[in-house]
Amino acid sequence: MRWTIARRITLGYAAVLLLLAVVGVVATYALSSIGAGFQEVIRREQFLDDAMEARGDADRAVVSFLRYLVTGEDEFLQEREQRVLEARAGITRLEQLSPDVEDKKAWGEIRELLDGWDAAAKAAIAARRGRRDAEVRRITMERVLPVRDRMQPMIRELILRERARTRDVAAAAVKLADRTQWAVLGIG
Repeated sequence: MRWTIARRITLGYAAVLLLLAVVGVVATYALSSIGAGFQEVIRREQFLDDAMEARGDADRAVVSFLRYLVTGEDEFLQEREQRVLEARAGITRLEQLSPDVEDKKAWGEIRELLDGWDAAAKAAIAARRGRRDAEVRRITMERVLPVRDRMQPMIRELILRERARTRDVAAAAVKLADRTQWAVLGIG
């Protein structure tokens, strides 16, 4: 078989089309993978926002409780109740949405600690209403504050762990984009 000019041109066009098809397939795969990676980053960022909000609600509940103990004003009780409800709802949602079994368990433990803190705070509030100051101090020091001191570092640790995972997912997506760029340039 003779290689005529027409056959050579046809073969050249076929080779170019094949390379374009390969570049298209690689680019499509890369874009879908990168898109999925960044969607995961967005989902994890929302999870982090929810965790930070739940942490803030729990902290604000503690502040409202302490304000009530100092002032005795009922507005702080209402604020405390609202914040506890919001913190509990947020923590329950985080427990349900957490993709990791270990994290689910930790959020469940935090929810139980919040419930224990709430019960102890209510006991201190009842003592405050009864003007039993020594009992208020005892309950606060022995039951309320120790539970808070256990709960806060646990939430902080879960947030830090999720931030690290989010950074890892983002870094993997960026690395894939970089590798794909070089692959496309190498093929093209």
